[in-house]
Amino acid sequence: MKQELKRGQESEIAGKPPEPKEVTAIAVIQGQFKESREDLKSLFTEWLVMPTFLRNPETQRGFGARYGVSEQTLCHWKADPTVQKKVQKLVNVHALSRYADVMNGMISAAAKGNVLAQKLYFQYVMGWSEKVEHSGHVEIDANWTTTVGGAPIDRLPIPTRPEPDGTRVN
Repeated sequence: MKQELKRGQESEIAGKPPEPKEVTAIAVIQGQFKESREDLKSLFTEWLVMPTFLRNPETQRGFGARYGVSEQTLCHWKADPTVQKKVQKLVNVHALSRYADVMNGMISAAAKGNVLAQKLYFQYVMGWSEKVEHSGHVEIDANWTTTVGGAPIDRLPIPTRPEPDGTRVN
């Protein structure tokens, strides 16, 4: 009887771990990929997405020391728009996975009387918005700075402040 092998089982039979489909922290720990520069950049991107309390190593300096990458290179990677977009995408995926919890928390807080949660509920769930209209048109009176309370500005007294001895100083 010939047994069908699933993808990756061939290498297990040969005594090697299967090649991962993408670089992950688990794949690194298991030694399932060769540490190319792009692999490390991808791993660093994944590390950036992790909440700081879950990061291992905890710091960027520690990451560089563990994987033999200079801090300057890590700073360049962090500034790379491609890395930033990938980090944002992964953060959004994580945030969406918490959507139901957040909505339930907001609804629960609103039901308990939290005014801000109630406002957010009506804005988000019910499509409510404050009825403040901004026309974008502003009229300025050219004389608005020439008088204060009917008196010309140049004739207003200069404010003074009292000194401890009772005298007033400009």
